[in-house]
Amino acid sequence: TTVGTLSSLIVGGNSQFNNTVTVGVNDAGYDVKFFGASAGAFMLYDQSEDTLEIRGPSADATTSTGKLLLSTALTDINDGDVIGRIDFKAGSEAGGGDSVLAGASIWAEADATFSSSVNSTDLVFATGDSAVASEKFRIDSTGVCTFKKK
Repeated sequence: TTVGTLSSLIVGGNSQFNNTVTVGVNDAGYDVKFFGASAGAFMLYDQSEDTLEIRGPSADATTSTGKLLLSTALTDINDGDVIGRIDFKAGSEAGGGDSVLAGASIWAEADATFSSSVNSTDLVFATGDSAVASEKFRIDSTGVCTFKKK
């Protein structure tokens, strides 16, 4: 139930929302900004650019890059497990069928069972051609590059 309209809301301390949080409405959004612990670091969804920017701190050239972390909650990583993945797709394409499948993907795949001294990982690049994206190129944990044949 809406009880009036707030022009601003400032909340101090920890907060928990137990339902969907919506900012704006379709075709009329707002910027959303999250600040980091270091000066200059933030993540911004810029509604006018329809872009998510992750900016690193304003420290120095080696530590001031924006970082995106993809991680897994698995506690026992084995050879072949996917650690993080980025999929590219046109999920709203009107054609349906293959057109709404992931057209390209990049993922990190364990190249061995992880341990206190092992984190061997391959980087896999996949593209689609009338099907879900499948592996076409791999950089293995030793730096060897392999192209997959059709």
